[in-house]
Amino acid sequence: MKERTIETQLGRVTVGSTGQGPDLVLLHSLLSDRNVFARIVPALETDFTVHLVDLPGFGGTDLQPARMDAYGDLIGQMLEAGRFGSSTTVLGNGLGGFVALATAIHHGNAFDKLIIAGAGAGFPDDEKGPFRAMSATAGERGMAGVVDVAVRRIFSEEYLDAHPDELAQRRDVLMRTNVIAFQRACEALSTLDYFDAVTGIANPTLLVVGSDDTATPPSLVRQLHDLIPNSTYIELTGVAHGPQLQDPQGFVAAISPFLGG
Repeated sequence: MKERTIETQLGRVTVGSTGQGPDLVLLHSLLSDRNVFARIVPALETDFTVHLVDLPGFGGTDLQPARMDAYGDLIGQMLEAGRFGSSTTVLGNGLGGFVALATAIHHGNAFDKLIIAGAGAGFPDDEKGPFRAMSATAGERGMAGVVDVAVRRIFSEEYLDAHPDELAQRRDVLMRTNVIAFQRACEALSTLDYFDAVTGIANPTLLVVGSDDTATPPSLVRQLHDLIPNSTYIELTGVAHGPQLQDPQGFVAAISPFLGG
C-alpha cells in the first residue's frame, strides 16, 4: 500500500493506494476507518487503482466543519489536487456515501461513476435524534459511551450473535475514533438535506443497500433512487449496513458489472 498526503485548500487528506488500472476511490463510514474495505480490496486491485481515503479526523486528514458540504468540497479538491483521472469512480459506504453524494452535487465533473452503499438524501426528523444522542454521549463519556450502540447500527443482532469476533473488531476500531470527528460527522448527518440537490447529479450512479440495514433502510435508498435521474438500485438480501464486511463476495459481485460497464 502506497501512502500519500494530498494538500488541498481545506487541509490535508491522507490516502493509501494499491493496484493498477482506473482510479477507484473508497470512502468509509462513520462507524469504521478505511480498513473497513480490506476484504474487498484484493478483488478490486487487479483491475483498478484502489484509493482508501481517510475521512476528516481519521489518519492524517484534517477535521472539517460539521457540514456535509465541507466534506464534499474536501474530497472534490482532493480529486483535483491528487490528479485523479476523469474515469475515476467514487464509492462511499454510510457516512462515506453521504460524502460521495456531496462530492457529486458540488464536484460531479471531477469524476465519472458514483456508487453509494447505504446512504440517502437525508433522514426523517424522527431518525435524526440518534445522531444527536450519540454526539452528546460521546462528548460526555468518550467513544466508550457509544460503542455498543454504534456497532449495532452496522450489523443485525443475528449476525453479531453468529460472529462475536466481528463485534470485538468493530468495537476496537470505534474506540480509536477521534471523538471530535465523530461528533462533527453526527452533526453533519443530523442536519443533512439533499432532497432537492441530488436531482441534479449527472454521474452514472449505483445505489446498493442491504435488506437488513436499519441505519439507512431500503426505503431511504429507494427514495434516493427515485431522485437521482441516472441511477440503478440493488438490494442485497440478508445484509445490513456494512455489506463489504458482512458479504464481501456478494458486494463485489453486485458492483462489478457497473464498474466494468
